Amino acid sequence: MIDVPQLLESLSRERPVFHSEADFQFALALAMHQHHPQLTIRMEKTEIINNQNARVDIFAYAKGQVALMELKYWARALRVQVQLADDEFETYSLSNRGAQLLGRYDFFRDLMRLETLVQKYARKNIEAVGYTVVLTNDSAYWKPPGEEDVFYYDFRLTEGRTLWSGETLHWGEGASQGTIQGREQPITLRHTYTLRWERYSNCLTHLLVKPYEDERVRHGEFRYLLLRVPPEG
Repeated sequence: MIDVPQLLESLSRERPVFHSEADFQFALALAMHQHHPQLTIRMEKTEIINNQNARVDIFAYAKGQVALMELKYWARALRVQVQLADDEFETYSLSNRGAQLLGRYDFFRDLMRLETLVQKYARKNIEAVGYTVVLTNDSAYWKPPGEEDVFYYDFRLTEGRTLWSGETLHWGEGASQGTIQGREQPITLRHTYTLRWERYSNCLTHLLVKPYEDERVRHGEFRYLLLRVPPEG
């Protein structure tokens, strides 16, 4: 229905960096519409899970098929300019995003919700597929955690990690109640996934990007993690 890696590769040529998560969501939804005009696309669509409302970032529908997408944009401090026209540049000034530990949990919670929704649509005889995407310029997410971070070990997003069908993810010892408040519930996954971080863009080499006022570009490499929830049956 949608080739998400191809869509991201195409998007990266014009949009190597985004101002915010909402900017990323809108840009990807617009690219989907441009590449697949037959799709009906909605943003922030409300779904019902266990009699409670849950938002889906992007919902796409065509000919009895549904695609559900959850997007994350986790930034580290970065200031660059991106060319819009011959002598026009747009300034991007990103701040450090906090709460890395909670973001990892939220990623897997989104994945579990997408599995539930794909199963729900299957019961209605509608073929659905889910995608959860993280885009970040923070290498801490794809690198192995240090020993001091072992309490979130189950929620690590390390390159090459495999999560097995039926695996349950828990917070480890040392996770304070204040840190994980609202995120205490374990995460159990229905499918098997292998984590592969793919290159999205590099602000040091991208043809449209230049430093902001000759500042040194740090954290200029963006990678994305994409997991696909397959249709049921």
